[in-house]
Order: sequence, then structure tokens, then C-alpha cells
Amino acid sequence: ADGLTYGVANDHGTPDLIAVFATSGKTGYVYAKSLDEPSPANPSQALQWQNSPLVTVHLPVYEPDGKTLIGEFDLRRHTAELPAW
Repeated sequence: ADGLTYGVANDHGTPDLIAVFATSGKTGYVYAKSLDEPSPANPSQALQWQNSPLVTVHLPVYEPDGKTLIGEFDLRRHTAELPAW
């Protein structure tokens, strides 16, 4: 209804919502932008990120409408990659 695309990345590009398995075992979608990994600005920053601890980030999982919440998807990220809140 909102014009969002959903599915998996392929030769035609990356959809707005990427198919995942929620921790509950349900199939759903996370926003592609939430899966984007930042790029380090230089080799020193890359090394700093690599050496920082890993944490689990919990992303919301939705129905194809991108609004109906059905679970969460766990993603491991280095703490140095996360934005400072």
C-alpha cells in the first residue's frame, strides 16, 4: 500500500524490506536500511571497529506491509560500529 518492495536482494537490486527469519521462527521482513553496515573512514578506524566487542542488536520484523510487527531479528555488530546515543 505504501509502495514498499519486499523480498531478497537479487540482480534487480535490493528491496525496501529484506526477508528474514525472526527469532520466533516466523518469516518476515526487516528494513534494508537497518541491515546496512557503516564503512570505516580509514584503516585505523577499521582496526578499531574490528577489535571492539560484539553485541546483539534486535531489529523489528514486520509483515510485508512494513508496519505489522511480528517479531525480532538478532544481528551481531561491533560496538564501535553503532551510533553514539
